[in-house]
Amino acid sequence: MIKTIIRWLHFFEDAAIIMLISSIVLLSVAQIVLRNLQLGGIPFADEAMRNGVLWLAFFGAMRASRVQNAIAINLLVHYHNEKMKKLIHFIVYLSCAAVCLIAAYYSWRFVQVEMEMPEIAFLSIPTWFLESVIPFGLFVIALRFITQSNRLPNQHDSHA
Repeated sequence: MIKTIIRWLHFFEDAAIIMLISSIVLLSVAQIVLRNLQLGGIPFADEAMRNGVLWLAFFGAMRASRVQNAIAINLLVHYHNEKMKKLIHFIVYLSCAAVCLIAAYYSWRFVQVEMEMPEIAFLSIPTWFLESVIPFGLFVIALRFITQSNRLPNQHDSHA
């Protein structure tokens, strides 16, 4: 049951990335075509693309943390035995989780302030909603670091 839920969450994450990339590309092409035809373009497109890039960055980072495909410096791990590798991995992953949790907390506080002073970004979408991907993404990444802290990355494990 839990594996099915996790599989669906991974599917949603991957689908969101595909939809975000497609939307950004389509809006960009539409803007170029409309402006070249002297039709002015889509009024909300630039703001939508900027926010799309923000969301894409966080969904991409969440996926990278899921498949343990983040940038890593393995110099410390390379020259140690298996037990020491596990300890270093554990410490690094818990440290990364702590940083993400702290950043998630403060970004959530930022979103709360934005909710108190509602401002519309585009198409009646409040800015706080668009910014909410920041604490959400950081929290998901922190959870993944915590759950992956007790095992070394496996290059063949794409559904961590």
